[in-house]
Amino acid sequence: MRVLVACTSGCQRQYDVSDLSAGSRFHCACGEVLAVPRLAGFEAAVVRCSGCGAPRQGSEAECRHCGASFTLVDRDLNTVCPQCLARVGDRARFCHHCAAPLAAEELGGEPSVHSCPACGGGVALVSRRLGQEVLSLLECHRCAGIWLSGETFRVLEDRAQAVATDGTGPQRSEA
Repeated sequence: MRVLVACTSGCQRQYDVSDLSAGSRFHCACGEVLAVPRLAGFEAAVVRCSGCGAPRQGSEAECRHCGASFTLVDRDLNTVCPQCLARVGDRARFCHHCAAPLAAEELGGEPSVHSCPACGGGVALVSRRLGQEVLSLLECHRCAGIWLSGETFRVLEDRAQAVATDGTGPQRSEA
């Protein structure tokens, strides 16, 4: 089953967490710590078009707004909506129950050979790239801990220092 989780902060990014167990935690790109929920899906009382999110009128076979077919919706309900937890089609762009857009981002990272120092052995850290940079970090899906190499930390520290000295960083208010 495909499970999507939406960020609870203002960014509203969605992540496909199908491979993570319930209770696992990870960081959103905005920095928010998110948890994989325990799911209790349900069937939608109102059917919405998976192509545009519009409600189905009566028993029409095609959406009157975008022309998408309603006939295959019940055959591939393997994705869980991150907003209302209804089961929706894997190819759906909108939830047919609440009309929430479904746009999952990849949960970055490859499993590494390193174990989480906080959680102990048996909990593998996952490698994650920092934006478009060559830099990466290691993240734990159990405690949401972030671990940097010494070199990555030095590069980030140098970058922060350069921003602070050339005045392009956040300005402090003089109170």
